[in-house]
Amino acid sequence: EDKSINGTTAKANTNKTSGVQTAVNNANINASNGVYIFSNEATNADINVAQGSVGLVGVNVSVGIAEVTDNVGVSMNGANITGSAVNVITNSTGDLKVDNTQGAVGAGAVNVAYSKLTHGGNNAITVDGSTLKATGAVQDNQPTLLIETDSEVNMTNKLHGVAVGGVAAGAMVGNTISSGNAAVTIGNIASANTFIGEAVGVYANNTPTVK
Repeated sequence: EDKSINGTTAKANTNKTSGVQTAVNNANINASNGVYIFSNEATNADINVAQGSVGLVGVNVSVGIAEVTDNVGVSMNGANITGSAVNVITNSTGDLKVDNTQGAVGAGAVNVAYSKLTHGGNNAITVDGSTLKATGAVQDNQPTLLIETDSEVNMTNKLHGVAVGGVAAGAMVGNTISSGNAAVTIGNIASANTFIGEAVGVYANNTPTVK
């Protein structure tokens, strides 16, 4: 008969910090078909952890951690840009997943499952001392001059407890945090920038999906 105490830990961890920045300084850009300035950061992470205990007494821990920081931006200073359409856009996207399964087999098993999923960073556009001119006509009710930040990250944090033979899987703790920022800054003085277009749109969108 096995009366020993067995303890195991299953752990999966990812930590990522990155940035994409586009700078347009003291530049003259003229394009008849349109000007498109983009910064895009896309991150996908899939963490899977499975832990089970077998024996008379077991102390078992499964830990899944995904921590991601994305910094994406466009800065414009002293720029003169003309096109039939002018688009300045930053995107922060991705699918971040943690899937943690904790099970118990046998009498006296003590099990703990912990999952942490965080996403943060800055998604920003800054325009100073610049002239942006869109010469085209509106189509499908869309702006001809568009300045937009979009943060659309999907976050899924799953914990599964499996009971075998009437033994409970144990404690399960899940922590999901979305702390990213989305911002558009148009100079410090009202006359610092000039925007010309049949329709002008300025948007900052921060719409993470947390499950």
